[in-house]
Amino acid sequence: MPGRALYLFLFSLLLATPHISYSSRTPDFPTLIKVYDGVVRLSDDEAYALATSILERSQDPYEIALAHYHIGYIKKRRNDLSSAKHYIEAIHLLEDTDTTDLFLELSLRKNLGVIYKQHGDIESGIRYYQEAIPFAEAYDKTLPFERQTNVMSLKYNMANAYSENYNPKAVDMYLQLLGEAKSKGTVLKIAQINNQLGILFEKAKEYDLAIEHFSDILEYEYALPNKKIQLYLGYANENLGETYFKKGQIELASKYLIASLDYFEDENKFNPLVILTELYLSLKDEDKARKYGEWAMSIYPEIQKSEKKLKIFELMADLTTTEEDQPNEYLTRMLIEQRSFNQDLSTLADLKDKENLYRVVDSYYRELEASQRSAEYREWIVTGCAVLITIIVLTAGYFMIMDKRRKKELAEGLSKDGSDFKYY
Repeated sequence: MPGRALYLFLFSLLLATPHISYSSRTPDFPTLIKVYDGVVRLSDDEAYALATSILERSQDPYEIALAHYHIGYIKKRRNDLSSAKHYIEAIHLLEDTDTTDLFLELSLRKNLGVIYKQHGDIESGIRYYQEAIPFAEAYDKTLPFERQTNVMSLKYNMANAYSENYNPKAVDMYLQLLGEAKSKGTVLKIAQINNQLGILFEKAKEYDLAIEHFSDILEYEYALPNKKIQLYLGYANENLGETYFKKGQIELASKYLIASLDYFEDENKFNPLVILTELYLSLKDEDKARKYGEWAMSIYPEIQKSEKKLKIFELMADLTTTEEDQPNEYLTRMLIEQRSFNQDLSTLADLKDKENLYRVVDSYYRELEASQRSAEYREWIVTGCAVLITIIVLTAGYFMIMDKRRKKELAEGLSKDGSDFKYY
C-alpha cells in the first residue's frame, strides 16, 4: 500500500507540473499556444491582437519569440516584407531560451526562405532553407514515417529556388527528391516534382525527357478524388500537349490539350485554349481555331497572370478580316494591353499593320489624355464658378449689411434731433 500511495503521489505531481509552469507565464500565453497547436482558431486580427498583447506584457524569450512568429506569419500572408523582421527576431530570442521547439525553429527559417525567394533574393532564400534542414531532420524523427516530409519539402523549395536561375543543381535535387518521394509513396509530391522537371527539360528543349516526366504524372490517375492531384493531372496533359506541339506531333498535342480541359476550372483552361487556337490555326482549320479562341477570350477578363495573356489577341487577329487601311481590332487591343503593362511596343515590330496600329493606339491614348484633361478643365471651371459665386454672394451680403447699418445709424441720428423718421 505505501508503494501504491507513493506512486499515486508522484503521478499527481507529474500531472500538476504543466500547470505550475503555466502559472508563471503571461495570462494570454496559453491561448496563443492553443492557436499555435491548431486547437483554437482565431481570425488574423484576433491572433495579431493576442500576439501583440504578449509582446507588451511578457518577459519570457520563448513567449516573445512565439508572438513574433504569429505576427510574422500574419504579415507574410498579407505579402508584407516586414514579416521577415519578426521571424529573424524570433530566431535570436530562441537562442536565449532553454525551450526546444523544433517545429518553430524549422518554420521560422522555412518561411524566411519563402519570403526572400518571393522578393527576388534567391541566395538568401536558399540560405534559410539550408539552415532549416537540421531542424527538419530532427523534427521528422518525432513523426510517424508517412508524415516525415519536412526535409523533402525544404529540399523541394530549394530546388525551386535554384530553378529560378536555371542552376544545374535544380535538376539534381529534383531527381534525388523524386526517388525519395517514390519510396515514401507521396503521390502529390511525385506529381509536383515531375511537373517541375518536365518544365525545366521543356525549356531546355529536351522534349523527350520532358515528355517522360509529364507522362509519369498520368500514372497516378487512380488518385483522382484528391483535388490537387486532379490539378497536376491537368498540368501534365497541358504540358504534354504543348511539348508535342513544339515537336510537331500535332495529333498527340491536340489529344492531350483537349484532355487537360476536363481537369481545370475556367481560369486554368485559358492556356490550353490558347495553344489549341494556335494549333488549329497552324492546320488552317479556322472553325476549330475560332471555337477555342472565342472560348479563351470569354475567360480572358478573369486572367490575372499568364505568359499567353497577350498571345490570344495575336491569334484572334489572324482569324479576323478587316477593311483595307483599317487596323485589326484584336491587334489594337493587344497593343493597348501591352501599353498598359508598361512594356516596350518595339517588341511587336513583326506584327502586321504595325504603323496603322501604332497610330491608332497613340490616337487612343491622346484621346484618353485629352478626355482626362477636359474633365480636369471642367472641374476647374465648375470650382472656379462656385468660388466666384460665393465671393459675389458674400460681397453682396456684406454691402447689404453695411447699407442696413448705415441707414440705422442715420435713423438713430435723426431721432435724436427730434425729426419724425421711420426706419424700415
